[in-house]
Amino acid sequence: MTEFKSILQKSVQRYINRSKIFRPNLYETLSTIQTKLPGTAVFGGMLRDFALGKIRSFDSDIDLVSHEPAQEILAAIEIFQPTVNRFGGFRFVTGAHRFDIWSLLDTWAFSEHLIECRCFEDILQTTFFNLDAALYNLSSRKLFLGRGYEDAALNRILDINLEANPNPDKMVRRAISMLLNENVGFSPKLCNFIIKHAKSNDVFYLDNNIFEKIQLHLFRTPDKVFRLVQASIFQDDVY
Repeated sequence: MTEFKSILQKSVQRYINRSKIFRPNLYETLSTIQTKLPGTAVFGGMLRDFALGKIRSFDSDIDLVSHEPAQEILAAIEIFQPTVNRFGGFRFVTGAHRFDIWSLLDTWAFSEHLIECRCFEDILQTTFFNLDAALYNLSSRKLFLGRGYEDAALNRILDINLEANPNPDKMVRRAISMLLNENVGFSPKLCNFIIKHAKSNDVFYLDNNIFEKIQLHLFRTPDKVFRLVQASIFQDDVY
């Protein structure tokens, strides 16, 4: 295991363990789910935020994916009064945290037969962004990362992992938000996706100044990473 992966895995473990004292609602929720749905993992956003140094300031949604079918998941989380989201998973809130949980086989890329689901880790191939391709198994406490994740996180490079997506408009919004708020750089592939999407769909929300900078960057240095500012990894202390 690389140093980066080891640090990230320990950071997640420590955060969950210390939640028993500092975030009891979060700890109890994850403990309940781990007990009732042992084949469940934290996926995506929380791990991305930790990898980019937002451990102390983490306040985003927590995505969970489970081996169990949707009916079993619903039975296990009924105490949290969940609602059904538009992808067939479930959303609920405990304390200050909002959770989304769904069955592994209901993952969009699997259900659309874009990616074959042979094992749990295949979900790492289904994310639009490369930095969302991270999985932490609650039972085994093991961390799994997509191909190239470590270098991308260390260098804060946002790239496309799987381009097919049911909501490209939302992906552009998220990319611009991360550019402005997380100090990430855009890969050439992501730059081209944003330009193509904006031109074909008249993206009214895309800041014209950023749009022009991306266009100029692609014209001058099409093979380079586009950045607004420089930043470093693990800005917070490990917590």
